[in-house]
Amino acid sequence: MIRDLAYWTVLAGPALAVVGDIDDPLRHLRLGRAREESTIKTCAGHLKRFRLWSDERGLSRSEAAFRLPAVQRLMVENTRLLGNEQPRSGDS
Repeated sequence: MIRDLAYWTVLAGPALAVVGDIDDPLRHLRLGRAREESTIKTCAGHLKRFRLWSDERGLSRSEAAFRLPAVQRLMVENTRLLGNEQPRSGDS
């Protein structure tokens, strides 16, 4: 039954208001696509971090989405340069 389904969302501000542009896809995944609650929880965490990152830089969601791959590449390269990369299984 759909009424038995719960889902995670993201709240913001002093009034802890639901963040609509994040809540809508999360609700769709959980209630419309019947994804697991744990999947929605993980997605909510990633989307919250993405929202904070874009807001800190004054980027619209579209601008942030466009820049994200380059930022991820920099993070991976910096991790390797600092020697913080975790060995993958099978690596010597």
